Amino acid sequence: MSRAQLFNISEFQSDKFDSNPKTIDNKGKNNDGGSSMNKDYVTHEELNHAIDHLSDKLDLMEAHIDNKFEQVNTKFEQVNTKFEQVNTKFEQVNTKFATQKVWFYGTAISIILATLTIVKFIH
Repeated sequence: MSRAQLFNISEFQSDKFDSNPKTIDNKGKNNDGGSSMNKDYVTHEELNHAIDHLSDKLDLMEAHIDNKFEQVNTKFEQVNTKFEQVNTKFEQVNTKFATQKVWFYGTAISIILATLTIVKFIH
């Protein structure tokens, strides 16, 4: 092996040249030690990291959605409280009218009776 080998430089400058050559052992398995993996595959560590990252994002989204639902529920409760206040005011007005109606009927009956009594004494 002391003879020098000559290589054509164009072989090493082509696009087909792999700058990370992989050796294949006698069983046909890749023997690169995992240094240059195919981008279609990930390690367990990378997968677990991605799952944790997605889980964190889902937790944040869930918390955000829960917060929005709480805000909507609070607004509904405020609207319900205002409706209850309006209903209470209507009931107060109705009670006032009922009281006035009773007073009016009582007064009207008293005036009619007094008028009839006066008319009887006059005739």
